[in-house]
Amino acid sequence: MKTLRRAIMGDMKDIFEWNNHPLSRKNSFRSEPISWDEHKLWFAERLADDMTAIYILCSDDNKLGSARFEEKQNSILISVMLNPDYFGKRLGSELIRLATEKYIHEKRSEKQIIAEVKGDNLPSKKSFLRAGFKEEYTVYTYSKGTGADE
Repeated sequence: MKTLRRAIMGDMKDIFEWNNHPLSRKNSFRSEPISWDEHKLWFAERLADDMTAIYILCSDDNKLGSARFEEKQNSILISVMLNPDYFGKRLGSELIRLATEKYIHEKRSEKQIIAEVKGDNLPSKKSFLRAGFKEEYTVYTYSKGTGADE
């Protein structure tokens, strides 16, 4: 049976390892590895922040993944991280759906929940769609050195 609970300090190392997995870094908007010191500070700040909620999906004693909600001025940003041991097992949509329902129930927020997914991250796109999210817009970015003439 799967359960969803709030993250605790004891989850810090697991989330650090999941975040630094090569496929996680590839699909992140920030692709360089995260240092342990940087992660410790970030994690402690997020757990203490009333505008952030982090949930852990578990099955028995196994941690399957995490979902983080960060309340912004006009919306709530969701970020999802699976334990690499469970990549490809179609758990992403279940995690997203359960965590979103729990967050809405706990916070009673009326703000829109937004997921930002890299264009080539098809597994995440499919997971969010299966969880009931819909694609509303696409963002294009330009960085010098990536233009067609170079």
